[in-house]
Amino acid sequence: MEPILTKRIAILVAKNNFVYRGVGAYVKSIIDWAVTERYCVDIISDDEARDNGMFDAYKEHVNWIAPKVTIKDPVYKELSAFSKPFDTVLSLNFRNALVEAIKQHTYDLIITNVGEALHAVTSIGAHKYCTVLHPTHHESEAGVKVRHDIFSPGVCEQYQALCNLPDVLLACQSEWIKASADAVYSNKTDDIYIIPPLVPEAALLDFGAYTGEKWGVGFIGPWEPRKNPEAYLTALKKANLPAVVLVPSEASAKKFKAKLTEANIQHKIYVGVTGAEKTRIIQSMAAAYHPAVSETFGLGALETAHSCPTILLSKNEWSQAHENYCVVVDEQYVADRLVEVYGKPVEPQVQSYLVNREKFARQQLKTLVNRTTTTQVPNNNFYKELDKVGLVNHKTFTDSLASMCTDEIYKMLKIPSVSTVEILHSRDATYYRNKGSNLMPEVNSTESLFEFS
Repeated sequence: MEPILTKRIAILVAKNNFVYRGVGAYVKSIIDWAVTERYCVDIISDDEARDNGMFDAYKEHVNWIAPKVTIKDPVYKELSAFSKPFDTVLSLNFRNALVEAIKQHTYDLIITNVGEALHAVTSIGAHKYCTVLHPTHHESEAGVKVRHDIFSPGVCEQYQALCNLPDVLLACQSEWIKASADAVYSNKTDDIYIIPPLVPEAALLDFGAYTGEKWGVGFIGPWEPRKNPEAYLTALKKANLPAVVLVPSEASAKKFKAKLTEANIQHKIYVGVTGAEKTRIIQSMAAAYHPAVSETFGLGALETAHSCPTILLSKNEWSQAHENYCVVVDEQYVADRLVEVYGKPVEPQVQSYLVNREKFARQQLKTLVNRTTTTQVPNNNFYKELDKVGLVNHKTFTDSLASMCTDEIYKMLKIPSVSTVEILHSRDATYYRNKGSNLMPEVNSTESLFEFS
């Protein structure tokens, strides 16, 4: 592929999170946006790519960068039997993969997804030289009360401490979340943005695509206390409406089947559906109900709201983040509202809001990719050699160093902000040339790039 002038973003995501739900679905939506914008994308992970089929669609467009040697930690599994401690080894693997990535490319934007990833970025100081965006996926990161926490004591405080670091930009899912974050991080309100999650499947924005039968009240998620499935069953029993359940595992499917059968509720259960199949099922729902006690960013509610009236509970604070496109009611009225909205289309004003919401989120991300530039070129070896040779291969530059020391890491991350240098990215390579030059890799000088005395 011929290099072009473009942007390059890095997304830090753990191998175990690269699944089609939660953080994995969020990452997928970011990748889709970046590929649409013709940006180059690197997934920086703690281990080799997960062979679950999700990455297959991106292999020709996206790099997966892992550490050369993955550190293993048998103690972590023991500690996490009942709740999750801060995963120091995950952070170290992220850090080592990040250094490998910086040896190959420079970045206009780095997006982290968990506290351990943010720790990896900030522990080497990358946030001081590159735009780093951390979505507040966990309630505690935005200062929202956590009603059903999965973390060990102290982990939330560690996450908040990382979010409070200067030069770390925070992406909040809504105005309600931002108001909470502004109160917690009052010293850095200018670094807190409203960037709603993108819809995981763009096809959901085509509101007239599905013309088939609408059937069932949708529920997305596993059978677990945080998702509050008992409330879902109670409402459907009272409303005498059928169920459509999308679950990630056979274990959850068996639990739902037993409970729905016991309650004599008609039902369809789908296990591990993704992509176009999941979109079609969501589009066929006649209504949806998400009574979860605690949600990070409510992707299930966002997805179903594009296809059918979606009910949320007013007593669950997270529902406020979705009140512009969902129906938020008291629990005693859920069954009646489900009957009232069952089978009705998404209202035109809600459609318009969702389309504009998606455009806003995409523009916010695009704005962050465009970094503030300077004409002041550092007086160091890299820029001297760029003037001398005319075209520099990023990997050749880093390979010529005895090690990728801290100063050179920072030098690489700063390059996108120097307006006198043009960056040429392809999926696999990154080159630099002086602004106005027409040199391309195939006509690169054969001179040695660097000479060290």
